Amino acid sequence: MEARSNKLQAKDLINVGVFTAIYFIVFFAGMMLGYIPIFIPLLGLVCPILCGIPFMLYLTKVKKFGMVSLTGIILGLLNLVMGSGVLVLIFSIIFGVLGDVILRTGKYQSWKCTLLGNGVFSLWIMGYVSRMFLTRDTFFASLVSSYGQEYVDTLMSYTPGWTYPVLFVVTFIGGILGALLGKIKKAVLPQPGGCAIGIDSQTPARLLKERTAREIGHCVKGAFYNRYATADNISQHEYRADKWAIENLIPKNELIKAIKKNLDSIYLLAQHFDVSKDFMIKACRYYGVYFG
Repeated sequence: MEARSNKLQAKDLINVGVFTAIYFIVFFAGMMLGYIPIFIPLLGLVCPILCGIPFMLYLTKVKKFGMVSLTGIILGLLNLVMGSGVLVLIFSIIFGVLGDVILRTGKYQSWKCTLLGNGVFSLWIMGYVSRMFLTRDTFFASLVSSYGQEYVDTLMSYTPGWTYPVLFVVTFIGGILGALLGKIKKAVLPQPGGCAIGIDSQTPARLLKERTAREIGHCVKGAFYNRYATADNISQHEYRADKWAIENLIPKNELIKAIKKNLDSIYLLAQHFDVSKDFMIKACRYYGVYFG
């Protein structure tokens, strides 16, 4: 048996790229709140909460050291190219590596390490905020031409020097809350190797039970196919799903008992088992039961 590699493979790198892109898009959407000065100090809370969802899903796809470090580097480079400055890149690298170390400590399985890891990794966002404090005059002067003096004055009044350490704490808490939110979202989504069932909301109530049973049958039997499957392949998978649904909704011994009680027509049997006439016909054919 081939040992599982702890190093990032090509498939892992693809997932790193995909989820980093999703993370960045969600982060960028949250950053739009920055056009309102009062929301600038809150970005460290809002963005990590929003980004917690893709980050937790990310952890279901890749569980190897280097994943968060690479994400941090990519995020930093993207922001550097967009003109956010080298400070964001430095913070992204530092807290990406620290987040990776914490997650690795818990072998990418420990919930406590996941909470702490996302909280610490989220501090990369402080690279943005730090510019307001570490290079205050230069930073605010650069905003005047784009946003106007009123915006700058308002933002400066909302970010006095004493708020800098407070914002680190707020951002860390945002990362914790984001991980919690991501865990909730992850719980209702199909897990790796799992299955999700979708039922048309317009399905008539009388058909809901048998259609649900068929979809469960697809999951239980692994009877999946795509639009490129051949007709024979589709037929085989549908048969396996139907078989599971029939055997669970209409067990053979229950069908025999019903017939012995003089329920000797498709209509009466369908009523007895609370299924449609078509489904009952399919069940009888499956069990080799025919009526004259």
